[in-house]
Amino acid sequence: MTEHTEQTVFTEKEAIEITIACGYDGSEFETARWKKNGSLDPSNGTISSLIRKLKTIFNSVEVTNGRGKKRRYILIGKKAEMTERQFNYDGRPPTEEDKLMEEYIFSRLLNFNSQQFTITKWINSIKMFPVELNMNYLKEALIDELGVLPIAYPVRQIVSDFVYELNIRNKGVLDASLNRLEKKGRIEVVEKYFAKFTVADDPQELNKEAYDDLKESVSKFLEGYNVTYYAFAKAKFSARKNRKMAAIIEEVDKHLIENHLVEYYYKEYEIKVLNKDIKREVEKQKFEAAFITRFIKLTIERQQREDYLNSKYFQKRFYLMNTLILLKALKIDIPWDILQQEKETVMERCIQIDNMLFEEKRSESAF
Repeated sequence: MTEHTEQTVFTEKEAIEITIACGYDGSEFETARWKKNGSLDPSNGTISSLIRKLKTIFNSVEVTNGRGKKRRYILIGKKAEMTERQFNYDGRPPTEEDKLMEEYIFSRLLNFNSQQFTITKWINSIKMFPVELNMNYLKEALIDELGVLPIAYPVRQIVSDFVYELNIRNKGVLDASLNRLEKKGRIEVVEKYFAKFTVADDPQELNKEAYDDLKESVSKFLEGYNVTYYAFAKAKFSARKNRKMAAIIEEVDKHLIENHLVEYYYKEYEIKVLNKDIKREVEKQKFEAAFITRFIKLTIERQQREDYLNSKYFQKRFYLMNTLILLKALKIDIPWDILQQEKETVMERCIQIDNMLFEEKRSESAF
């Protein structure tokens, strides 16, 4: 195994972008502290979480004593293979739900040996959790459940984000399962990179360096708009985009054409089954139950984060409640006691948001 031993010092932003390039979701960029100060909060565990991610990529990770934007990450010895492949992205061992979903995915892969698809096509081919949902039905279900809502309650965005989160969860489950299956020697995954050039009729295969160069070019271009690559990718594949982000996406498309002659680029995964032994038969119904169990657990954990608990945005402060209502609309069993507790404090939390927005406007008018 060949390893690089050159020591490199990175800013916090660069360290997060490294984890994104290696498959993490870049959630650090979405924290309230980052959006306000451009740095992570050492008191809420986000820095420790980032360090754990970086340790799956590098042999040695050290953090300087600098505060805020002066903090630096010393990363030594990039690993030939990410050690996180033995675990899930947050560094924990796989749960029983993870193992069950992994076996379901493996059994489905037997029908597609040595096939090559994008991650989205793999999700559809394997028949993971369905996300082609009736958006209008979900919007009506949310309104009916809550009754009278504040005018500013972003129903459309909440439903769109819900569908997006299901998509992201599908990708996360598939990616983590493929990593573990490959580590166990049951499959082989080969990543292949493509770009559609303006001068060619069909997409052309790229090497990884060229693909990474395109991503880096887009990331640097987005810096001029103060937008992260993570936020850009989320908006690009979201059913609902605000005007500002839609305009930025158009500018990125122009940037790719004018500077690289590229209309779009993407990645595909060729998956080869090496060992066809099925360890456990898993029906789709059990897979979906495990998927939802993990999805709800992760939703509860997210709602407990500081940037969600005390957010001025309805979609964050009511994230757990909204998610449970929409799952209920899909005829999925949910923890009713938790939903009831969330609904009991709706008015109280709405008032808190109103007070935050009022104070914010008053502070702005004072200048």
